[in-house]
Amino acid sequence: MKTTPLAAFGYVAVLVEVDAGETREMLLDKEGRARSGQYFYIKGAGESTVKGTGETLATRTAGWLKSEHPDGNANSVEGIVFNTFPENSAWLCISHEYNKKGLPHLRSLVLQDGESVILPNNTNLLLARGTLVTAKKTFESIAQIRIRNGDVTAVSSGTSYSLYFDK
Repeated sequence: MKTTPLAAFGYVAVLVEVDAGETREMLLDKEGRARSGQYFYIKGAGESTVKGTGETLATRTAGWLKSEHPDGNANSVEGIVFNTFPENSAWLCISHEYNKKGLPHLRSLVLQDGESVILPNNTNLLLARGTLVTAKKTFESIAQIRIRNGDVTAVSSGTSYSLYFDK
């Protein structure tokens, strides 16, 4: 496992990269959620099983953001989840450990090749994987994109994975 800390609009995000076949354990809180914080898969897949009960959680695949899947929690509480990775995988983790003042409100944005989106003025978008092209600039991951001078149209070159950091 390789971890790389990143700046993200006043927060700390960590890029986590694992090779196929790696495993890791994660603690659950009393609601059956990962205690670490928010995570957003940008490559590969993660398969999770609760130790002791054998409960299998939904497979996390590229584009999966924890806060957008409240049904992704374990039914078990305060246990340990055993994660396996059938292929090379990567995700961003915005953890409580590194963000003591709280976590941001996040929304995912996944665009296919040639798909476009209008980014409104005052948008904070973290391009986690891929390429986004605007009229004035090409952004390649990992990039903080701040829109401050009016709305901007961005087009994805290949599949791109981004997070809106809402205020």
